[in-house]
Amino acid sequence: MLVTGLFFLYFCANLSGAAVYDIFTGEALSDEQLSIYQNANLTETCTVNITSCDTEELRRVDGSCNNINRPAKGVSLTPPKRIVLPVFDNDYNPRKAVSGNSLPVSRDIGQTILSGYKRNDCNFTQLMTSFGMFMFWDVGALNNSRWYPGNSTLLSYQELGCSNDSVLTPVVDVTNVFDLSGIYNPGNNGDKEIRSYVGGELLDDDDINETDSSLSDECEYRRYEHFPTMPLILMRTWFVKYHNYIAGHLAALNPCWDDERLFKESREINIAFFLQTLLYEWLELFEGREHLINVGILANDTGFRDIYDETKYPTVSLEFLYISSWFLSTLDANAE
Repeated sequence: MLVTGLFFLYFCANLSGAAVYDIFTGEALSDEQLSIYQNANLTETCTVNITSCDTEELRRVDGSCNNINRPAKGVSLTPPKRIVLPVFDNDYNPRKAVSGNSLPVSRDIGQTILSGYKRNDCNFTQLMTSFGMFMFWDVGALNNSRWYPGNSTLLSYQELGCSNDSVLTPVVDVTNVFDLSGIYNPGNNGDKEIRSYVGGELLDDDDINETDSSLSDECEYRRYEHFPTMPLILMRTWFVKYHNYIAGHLAALNPCWDDERLFKESREINIAFFLQTLLYEWLELFEGREHLINVGILANDTGFRDIYDETKYPTVSLEFLYISSWFLSTLDANAE
């Protein structure tokens, strides 16, 4: 039965020009490694099939083939990297101070620093913090409903059986790069649920209400469950409508393009607009333009540059996800 299962999996993969990769390491699986996952009934959870990469294709919604040499790096559900390894006490308990006493709970420190009092700011509006949370949701949605519906507990790859690594790594449900995956690949279900298949456009709330009364509010919630607060819903709505705006103009300029070409080109431009806003406007508010230029994040001119480095893998750090997640505490819970 095992041999039959392995043959069937590889037969299907080969028909589509695909290879099977380990979701945790991003490496291609050997027959022996694949059989271990299959015996443990973990094939669907711990592996990913990736069709052959094409150097001429536009980016994929699942994040695969961002790096041609390591096509599984950065794909949805692959782990973020760590800059510094964690230090635990016994049995993964919080580490002790040098004196041997217990350290303060990190959540208590965070709640003290971000005390929750409303303060007026002469420079920034709620839009700044809302965009920060939207940015985090694009790369750090720690939503594990894929395996345990309704379970809000943070899961690790070790708990799922996908890794024996001694350092616990939380499961992240989106791609590890800034690509609006919360819009274009909600819930890791691909883009089928969010496309209209007409003129390269996305479905938005107005389209659903006018064209398909069979879709319930619950159905709409499942399509965009990664956007739980009003400011995030507003951001999502803006980018969906901007995608459709781009698609409409591209269709007028290129009447021979089909829906697929219009969708992919509009997606590329929409993501580029998001990154331009993130790097050259939003991030500059926090770190300063001169500093960002000095460390190579921003260009010092308006010309095109290609700084792609194939030796680096497309992923954000776990430390970045943790810090940026605190933008949630700055959102106004009473926003309507």
